[in-house]
Amino acid sequence: MSEVKDAISISDLYKELKFHVETSFSNIKLFGEISSFMKSSAGHYYFSLKDEDSVINCALFKFDAFKNKSLESIKDGEQVLVKANVSLYNKRSSVQLIVKEISLLNKKGLLKERYEKLKLKLSKEGLFDASTKKEIPANPKRIGVVSSLNAAGLDDFITLMKRNTFFHNILISPSLVQGEKAPKSIINAIGRLNKVENLDMIIILRGGGSIEDLWCYNNEELVRYVHGLKIPTLSAIGHERDYTLLDFVCDLRMETPSAAAEYLSQDQDTLMNSYNYSLKYLKDFTQNFLTKYKLNLNQKSPQRSYSLILKRFNNMKLRLQKNGPSRYLQKISLHEYILRLEDLKNNILMSIQRKFSLIENRMTRYDSILKTTNPDNVLKRGFVYIQSEENKIIDSSKKFKKSVKRKIHFRDGVVDV
Repeated sequence: MSEVKDAISISDLYKELKFHVETSFSNIKLFGEISSFMKSSAGHYYFSLKDEDSVINCALFKFDAFKNKSLESIKDGEQVLVKANVSLYNKRSSVQLIVKEISLLNKKGLLKERYEKLKLKLSKEGLFDASTKKEIPANPKRIGVVSSLNAAGLDDFITLMKRNTFFHNILISPSLVQGEKAPKSIINAIGRLNKVENLDMIIILRGGGSIEDLWCYNNEELVRYVHGLKIPTLSAIGHERDYTLLDFVCDLRMETPSAAAEYLSQDQDTLMNSYNYSLKYLKDFTQNFLTKYKLNLNQKSPQRSYSLILKRFNNMKLRLQKNGPSRYLQKISLHEYILRLEDLKNNILMSIQRKFSLIENRMTRYDSILKTTNPDNVLKRGFVYIQSEENKIIDSSKKFKKSVKRKIHFRDGVVDV
């Protein structure tokens, strides 16, 4: 047995390891996620404690369990802080923790810490700089939306868009909005929209939720992907108080999906108000114009001239109706329609003004003729006319009888002869 003279046994090795490990790692604190949590019939607790890369088995014996009241609320998936001794178990060739104290950690606090750390990192790289933001287009025609098809926030967004606008074309690219697979699903959904031609912008929306529910929108890969997009982006995630890293990297952040719909339709509301105002102005102006010149026509011109003007105006009105919003609203933008409406109004007014100028010229000419042929004016030039007893004009020498009484009309009076 000379060959094993300098060798040590496995048990001796474990004893050495156990001594060094247990004296070096005594009464240490660790935090991690609970898994495989169970209570034995003897009252002992066994579980595993893990993080993203490693896992270690733990035991909490009955006499220590009595001192830890939080055990009643601990379950798999919870983040905990433990105070323990490291121990080697030679029968299973394993390292385990002999837990003395255990308490629940505030998971939101841990996530918040990770959030702030990643936010600072990306901010230093310039991903959130205002100088990198792209302008959201006014009155976008084609809008891409990334959301779950079953999301209440999506329903709110579409309902408001339908109510407030009429020329938006919305393309929905469905994705997961929660869980470990959600970031990749959202990236793929954005990628599909990014290939669509003539797309004006992309909206990423989701309803409210806890920090855990919204955590996928803090994914570093997702944030970097959105930052690299050439198309303008808008985030509408959660409620007003909820902020994710995606909100900081998008070109514009709205508090809720409903707020996003209101924002996108506000410019159109302004255009519609302008259109309605212009239309009312045109109606009022033409009505006042017609009323004014109708009075003038009644005083100065025959009924036929007025009827002719009214007929032509009605023809213009029919042309306006035929070429109105119901026919061309889908072919032209609202800006173009308002400009055409203004041009049509000006053409109508110019046409009516030209017609009335012509009528006024004619009336002036008729008035001159009437003045020239007025009998009073003829008498003023030295002429007279004679009437019989029956007040009939004597316009021929053959009708003149000497024995009959007559009236001779002069400029300044009448003489009976």
